[in-house]
Amino acid sequence: MSSKIHRAALALLLGLLALPSTQAQPATSDPADASRVFPYEAPIRDMTAGGVARLPIPAAVLAEAAPNLADVRIHDANGEELPYLIDSDARPARGEPTPRELDATILNTSRRIEGAESQAPIYIERFELSPPRVESELADGSWSRRRWALVFATPRDRFVAQVVVTWAAMERQMPLAEGSIYRFPSPERSGLTLPLEFAPEQPEEDARVVVEIRGGDGYLEPTLRFRSHTSQDSPPTLTIPLEESLRTSENGKTTIHLIRPQGIVPDRLQISTTTANFHRDVRVLDVAQGQAPSTIGHGLAYRLREVRDAEELSIPLLRASGQTLTVEIEDEDSPPLDGLHFSVEVTQPVLVFTGVERAMLRFGGGRVRAPRYDLMGIRSSLTDGSGAERARVRLGEIRPNPSFDAGPALAFALTAGRPVALRDFAYRAKIRVTGASEGLSRVDLSPEVLAGANDALHDLRVVDADGRQRPYVLGAEESQTLELRVPSAEVQGENSVYELTLPASPLRVSRLTLDTDASFLARRLRVTGTLENGRVATLMNTFLARPPDTHEPLVVELNTARVRDLRLEFDDGGDAPIELSRVSLEVVGSPLFLVAPDGDYTLYFGDPGLQAPVYELSRARALVLSLPAATTELGALERNPAHVPPAWYEGADGQAWLVWSVLILALLVLVVLTLRVVRSEPEEEPDDPRTTETTKTTTSSTDPASDPAQTKGETEGEHDKHDGHTESDG
Repeated sequence: MSSKIHRAALALLLGLLALPSTQAQPATSDPADASRVFPYEAPIRDMTAGGVARLPIPAAVLAEAAPNLADVRIHDANGEELPYLIDSDARPARGEPTPRELDATILNTSRRIEGAESQAPIYIERFELSPPRVESELADGSWSRRRWALVFATPRDRFVAQVVVTWAAMERQMPLAEGSIYRFPSPERSGLTLPLEFAPEQPEEDARVVVEIRGGDGYLEPTLRFRSHTSQDSPPTLTIPLEESLRTSENGKTTIHLIRPQGIVPDRLQISTTTANFHRDVRVLDVAQGQAPSTIGHGLAYRLREVRDAEELSIPLLRASGQTLTVEIEDEDSPPLDGLHFSVEVTQPVLVFTGVERAMLRFGGGRVRAPRYDLMGIRSSLTDGSGAERARVRLGEIRPNPSFDAGPALAFALTAGRPVALRDFAYRAKIRVTGASEGLSRVDLSPEVLAGANDALHDLRVVDADGRQRPYVLGAEESQTLELRVPSAEVQGENSVYELTLPASPLRVSRLTLDTDASFLARRLRVTGTLENGRVATLMNTFLARPPDTHEPLVVELNTARVRDLRLEFDDGGDAPIELSRVSLEVVGSPLFLVAPDGDYTLYFGDPGLQAPVYELSRARALVLSLPAATTELGALERNPAHVPPAWYEGADGQAWLVWSVLILALLVLVVLTLRVVRSEPEEEPDDPRTTETTKTTTSSTDPASDPAQTKGETEGEHDKHDGHTESDG
């Protein structure tokens, strides 16, 4: 009995072990999960749902993230992406001691001249200073290391000198600083502070700070002071290059329009140039649509290549809120700066977003592009400093992301789909994909493709060499700028008309930019366009004004429409027509994100009645749009040799067939009615000659007044005949 029980128990145990285990095996990750491209994650703590949260980014995250935080995302509990913007946390901490200055105690001074016999003597001043002795304590009780700088003051208004600062103690010397101090008037440019590498909190008894000044402009006889400030760790800084949209140089001024990335609130503007020596007045304007430009930065940028560290290329900025930063550089009679580029800095970046429960920060890997969010609701809350302090949250423990997948993010979608009937498409263009490491490439559609495809871009198909289609996702609508031929004015009464020809048509237009050399402008403008159906529509009726001595381009926002051409009509009144120097047009289209390996493909389009394709890839849209796309080469538009124009009845919808049915039925009814009318009329009998003669005689006898001459003749004839008969009878 016992053996039977043991055998039964053993069989049951083996059976249980043979069952598939669902707990021991990791769950298969969803290939459409956008979070699986980030190797690290950390929960966000102390957050209130619905409120505006500020999350300072620690150095551990910045060490693994991209330099511009392109691969940083915030996800909610369902994996949905939360939009954020990047603000600065460079505000002074509460309770932090303000910078302090101490008079330097001079222990010894010496001066000498080298090369006195030559024409360029060198004046050397040497000072031995007692090292500073300051101890400070932060509000939380922790000791902090002080950072020191040596500050020079002198009545000389123009000089350049080299300075070497060393630490001397117990027969050993250590370098503290080496650099230049200088001052130039008109305009004033100066550098009188030299940061020191270190300063021991408890220096030795015989320690000295030795300062040696060498210059060719005489003795400076400076006053020396030590400046200190408390700093725990230098806050991390992001440097983000800016894209330039327009540059003009005229009337002694260079104006550069820079696109400010969405979500970036910069602290400083950094200028980069290859010009060796210059000093220029620089003004930075914040330009928001529908608002007057406002100055958010102003300063002097300069460089003296012959003087070490004698340059200033940073302009502090107030908070920016517009889409464009306009930089104005006063060149006066000097040529514009060479190799000019711009970037912005954000100190101690903070992510600002709307709080939710169980939010997760995921980052690293460098496999996604920088996000683009619409953050107007969050941006307005940044001006409330007290609210920002209350909304501060913290980051939990950083850990590996369990759903991270190191393989190509879109490997699941690299298979070809169904074949495509090429006969339906009127046009085609070649595509070459290279470097698609994640399986994704971006195709920017040319104006010719946008014009040849239908309005919604539903008839786009990407086909491989085997005739099978490859899946794609259309991105959000974007604008591309087209330079148009500048037309001449056609005077019509008190109006001047400009006919604009598009490089391809029809195109969906959104904005018009006009440049003119007119120093003053105040006129009404009406913009019309011819739609696809031939109807003329008014796209904008506005009043354009530009103050005197300004040269900003005139921007006209248009009602977005798909048009074949544009017509500008200015109300000149008694003024002469405007001479346009440049006309640019923004057209709207969507980029195509193609999922396919490297190779050659063909884009087919030009079937107005075709519906949009349905791909499983649409489930992974968030993942696709977050990945960096490879570069592509889109060939020129050409006719599809396999295209067969459809018959007249193909492509007709139900409404068209209904109209044709009504017309045919009406025609049939008309034919039947006509036949019935014809059959209802009496038939005419053939003419009888005798009847005709009798009828004539009767008619003549009956109506003698119908022809007086004929009646008279007939009467005389009858009379003669009567007389003849009488004579014969007689």
